Amino acid sequence: MYRLLACVMILLTSSLGQRLLDPPAVFSQSKQRLLADLQRLPRYTCVQTVTRKYYPPPFHWASSGSCKAIITEREKRNHELTMRSWDRLRLDVTVADGHEIFSWAGAPRFEEGKLAEVAGNGPLGSGDFGPFISAIFKVGTIRLEGERFVEGRHLLEYSFEVPEKVSKYQIDTNKKEKFITGYSGRVFLDRDDPDLVRLTVRTGDLPQQTGRCQAVSEVEYGRVPIHGNRVLIPRETRLWVVGREGEEFLNVTSYADCHEYSSKSVLRFDNVDATESSSSTTPSPPVQSPIPAGVHFDWRVVTPIDSDTAAAGDPVEAVLRSPIRDKKGTIVAPAGTRIHGRLLQLGENSTRSYFEITLKFESIDINGTPMPFYAKLVGDEMWSTGPYRLPFIGNSLEGGAWFYFRSRHLKIDHLDSRGTTILPPAKEEKTKDGPTLAK
Repeated sequence: MYRLLACVMILLTSSLGQRLLDPPAVFSQSKQRLLADLQRLPRYTCVQTVTRKYYPPPFHWASSGSCKAIITEREKRNHELTMRSWDRLRLDVTVADGHEIFSWAGAPRFEEGKLAEVAGNGPLGSGDFGPFISAIFKVGTIRLEGERFVEGRHLLEYSFEVPEKVSKYQIDTNKKEKFITGYSGRVFLDRDDPDLVRLTVRTGDLPQQTGRCQAVSEVEYGRVPIHGNRVLIPRETRLWVVGREGEEFLNVTSYADCHEYSSKSVLRFDNVDATESSSSTTPSPPVQSPIPAGVHFDWRVVTPIDSDTAAAGDPVEAVLRSPIRDKKGTIVAPAGTRIHGRLLQLGENSTRSYFEITLKFESIDINGTPMPFYAKLVGDEMWSTGPYRLPFIGNSLEGGAWFYFRSRHLKIDHLDSRGTTILPPAKEEKTKDGPTLAK
């Protein structure tokens, strides 16, 4: 009996001791824990799925309104906007040199600058995977605002500010201009288990050249077990971007399949000479494909595409429906040969009731060996009847093709069309060292 009572008293004392942690102690413990997490972040990667929604200006809004008036009007609004269109991306993300780098999901390596390439014409943000936390706790000015009880948890709320002079928050425009902005927001820490729970980041007033007024990120965090460690990972991020005409963009990002790199992973720079490499083995010259340019071929994508789950960045597989011959007429890729590609775009225009995908091929299996495959794909009238019939409208960038479908939901088990082989694109000379993380 006395032993049981003693155990109960110990548990109560421990519980009370934990609950009586004062805000400075909670902040100090949380900061130490988070900064230790940041040291490990370059070892981890996650798959992030980004659904982007596009909203036109409210019908009553005057385009001549100032950013201050637009933001004020938005904060007073108590109804949802009508969505004009949406699209979805799937990317791999990791942290290197203190900032996030990206690739298409499953691509062999990460490359700096990939974020702008995969974003297309829509907004895409970064920072919630680690860099925001680092900046806020290292150079930000932080002040305790109070305590909240949210969903059964006692949260300490802190305001923070990172001024422009020490900020690394970069805004890129479609004209390849870059601007740095300061930002502020709120940090919510768990009082009883010192850790980061939620983060809100608001940019300052954005330059007119960006075409935007403000960006607001709301990040929910949680810990995920990875190789024996409980790693802090965003659960979901909601990025709102407010335009100067009153239009709005919402990115909802979720994270999955977080894992640690193996010991074979390396961080290297693409333009380092082979003679400077730590490896003593001379790299083999690239294998030349036996497929000449200018060959017409028919193909069929055999990977099912479902708009409920598919995203740009997903790999797709196709087969040749006609053989490919070399200049001598010899068949080098018979009908049935596997082709590997990727979706570059997937989305819906809600106001016009059509669905759009963009497809590109990347490699082809020749005698059991995957080889780079360069082709200009052609869209076609895929079906003569039914809801999917819609003529092809145009070719996309990077040798892919656009396909349009009259449907509010896309679910297809195959896609037939044709293409023409082309020469490999000329490699652009790099003007800046860009880190590449081989997976």
